[in-house]
Amino acid sequence: MPDQQKIDDKVANWLRTEGYRIEFETARAFERVHLSARMGVYVGSEPTTRREIDVCADHSPWPAGPGTLGKIRIICECKYLRQPWVMLYGADACTDPLYFLTTPKTKTLKAMGATPRDRDSLRQTFHFRGGLPVAHNVIEAFRRGDDKDRAYAAMMKLADVSRISADGLDELNVGGLGHVHAIFLPLAVVAGPLLAASYDADAKDLNVKEVPWGRVNWAGGRSPMLIDIVRLDHIHEYVAEAAESAVLLGKLMAQFVAAGTDA
Repeated sequence: MPDQQKIDDKVANWLRTEGYRIEFETARAFERVHLSARMGVYVGSEPTTRREIDVCADHSPWPAGPGTLGKIRIICECKYLRQPWVMLYGADACTDPLYFLTTPKTKTLKAMGATPRDRDSLRQTFHFRGGLPVAHNVIEAFRRGDDKDRAYAAMMKLADVSRISADGLDELNVGGLGHVHAIFLPLAVVAGPLLAASYDADAKDLNVKEVPWGRVNWAGGRSPMLIDIVRLDHIHEYVAEAAESAVLLGKLMAQFVAAGTDA
C-alpha cells in the first residue's frame, strides 16, 4: 500500500507546476482591490465547445433594474512557464483609445468609443491610455520543431473565451432574457520569465530585457484585441491599476448607456 504522505507530497509538487496556485493568488489579488473574483468559470452554450476561464474578476457599476446590468469583466488565463515568454515589439507601436473599438463587448456598446469625446475619456483609463508600448506578438522561447507554442495557445484561448462571453450575452439580450452591457478585458498571468524583445536598426541587433508586464495587440483571433500579460510577482501592482481602470470604464459605460436611453 503506498505511503499516504508520499502521495500527498507528490501531488502538492505537481500542483506547484500547474496553474492552480497562480489562479488562487490572482483571485485573491483582485479581491483585495474589491473586484468580485471567481475561479473555474465556464462559458459557451454547448457542452462540447464550452471553455473554462481560470479566473474572472468583475466590476458591476450598476444594476439598472430587473435583468439589466452593467459589467466590466477581466478574464484571466493562468500559466506556469516551462520556458520564457517573449513579447515582440515593432517600430514605435503604442496603445491608443481606438483599440477600444475592437475590444470584446456586447453589441449594446458597439458605438461606444466611436466619437472623439469617448476617446478622450477612454484615454484616462489604464487599459486604453495612449502612448504605452504594444507588442504585435508573444512567443514561447526555445521551442524546437513541432513543439506546441503554449504562449500562442493561451492567447488564442483568451481571445476565444472573450468573444464567446460577449456572444452569449448578446444572445440573451436578443432573446429578451435580460439587458446586459458588458466589456471583457483579457489577461494572462504567468509564473516565470517574461521578456520584451525589439530590434535596434542602427545597431543591427536585438534588445531583450525581462519585464514585469506588457501589452500585446493579439491578431490571432476573429479580430484584433489588446491582451495584457503580467508576471505573478507583479500581480498586486498590476491589479491596483486594472481595478481603478475597471471602475472608470464602468462610469463611462453608464454614461454612454444613459445617453442612449435619453436620446
